[in-house]
Amino acid sequence: MGSERLIALTDGVVAVVITIMVLELKPPAGVDLASLAELWPTFLGFVLSFVYVAIYWNNHHHFFQLVPHVNLLFWLSLIPFTTAWMDQHNQSAIPVAIYGISLLCCALVGTRCKRLSCGCKVRHHPCAGRWGGIGKASCRRRSIFLG
Repeated sequence: MGSERLIALTDGVVAVVITIMVLELKPPAGVDLASLAELWPTFLGFVLSFVYVAIYWNNHHHFFQLVPHVNLLFWLSLIPFTTAWMDQHNQSAIPVAIYGISLLCCALVGTRCKRLSCGCKVRHHPCAGRWGGIGKASCRRRSIFLG
């Protein structure tokens, strides 16, 4: 699969993930501000998850230019599920822990990507001057743990 197709797939998966999270936001039952205020935990969970997905989507594109085998899609696709489960059970311990684990797994893959990209120097890349490295060909041969 060409890199352009994988990047397009990533964009599509992220769009679906964000859409699923938005569809989980339900309007308040009442018409007053108190009804809206009752939904703050749901909205806060959505905002947190949206920010995580947006950051990882941006990093995925950046790392893909340096290390072409970056794949956060599986872990990102779990965020809507764990966000909804956490919200439906009023932030109970187990759903919150599973939500945290899903975010941790994204962070582990992201950290692994960063470690690999720091050892790579890609010519004609805007960040090439910041990182010293061992060459583009060596980066392509490396694999990503968990991703």
